[in-house]
Amino acid sequence: NSFLISMDSDAAFANPGFPLKELLGGLSHDKSVFLAKDPNMWRPPAECEAGVYCSGFVLVRLDAYGRRFLKEWRDAYDPSQWWQDELGRWSSDGNWAGATYEQGQLNRLAHGHLQHLVQELPQALFNSPFAREVGEVQPVIV
Repeated sequence: NSFLISMDSDAAFANPGFPLKELLGGLSHDKSVFLAKDPNMWRPPAECEAGVYCSGFVLVRLDAYGRRFLKEWRDAYDPSQWWQDELGRWSSDGNWAGATYEQGQLNRLAHGHLQHLVQELPQALFNSPFAREVGEVQPVIV
């Protein structure tokens, strides 16, 4: 099995001792997309009342189903909804986790017609907003 891990530029592997190969080997074989939800820091969009999956850590099995998910996610991007100002900063009128953003499109697929491909990972391990005290079990992704 081959996998793709996509991480935001502000995310990091926080626990170098975590057995990633064991995790990959133990993932459900009937799922192809592995996601963790965002912490409840903001009110989720109406269509994501069950929680918003984080696009800052996305793990995809590169089988036909995982590639389909990636293709549909990529194809959902609408460049006409984004522009750059004179300093080169990107802007959009879209709402956080809404259809304009990669996170919104990820959630549209993961809560929609491709939800049967998704397995939820523990948020405390794969999308933690902070590292733990020294000596405590560290999350995998911060």
